[in-house]
Amino acid sequence: MRKKLFLVGAFLVTIGAAVSTFATFFLYFYLIPLWTFLIGVIFIWTSSNRTKTKILWTMTPILVFTSYQLLWYQFNKVPPEIFLIPKNYKGKIHIHFNKACGQEAVTEKGKRIYRIPNNGILLSQFKDKQGFINQQYYLVDQNGNRILLPQLDVRNYNEEWTLEKNPKEPSRDILGVFHAGRVSGEGSYEFYVSTYRQLRDSFGFV
Repeated sequence: MRKKLFLVGAFLVTIGAAVSTFATFFLYFYLIPLWTFLIGVIFIWTSSNRTKTKILWTMTPILVFTSYQLLWYQFNKVPPEIFLIPKNYKGKIHIHFNKACGQEAVTEKGKRIYRIPNNGILLSQFKDKQGFINQQYYLVDQNGNRILLPQLDVRNYNEEWTLEKNPKEPSRDILGVFHAGRVSGEGSYEFYVSTYRQLRDSFGFV
């Protein structure tokens, strides 16, 4: 009976680990693969097999899952990006990629540099890439001095339609970047530099 438990457990562990590793979205939205794996582990440890075998069947899927996720993340990273925005600019910014006549593709210590013009529309020679982002936004004055802008989230602010109120709502007058990393249907970047109050009242978009 206990040998059968091991076979069933090994099957459940294999299925749960495979789905969790290669179809991770199921793990994020449904916990069935995780529960399948855990039940399989329980069956394996209830069986009469040697302890070394039990440890091997428990730890190997975890190591494979971790290694695969780390490699997948590395291969799907977008190069770090820095956005240099005119100090007095407020409003929406568009960045269009793959433009031969656009701004030269310049990097700074391995980071892509986007120098936003005064009209907020940048044509760039950089090729568009999608994946895990690492972005920083700066206001730049005439002397080239940079001031780091915070990345703000509209979901942190309370409105009439907000179901769960945020007791620590940020100030509506903090200047920052809203909708950072947003990609339009054309593959271009678009985001806002403003306060939340300006975003809602002046630009009509939250």
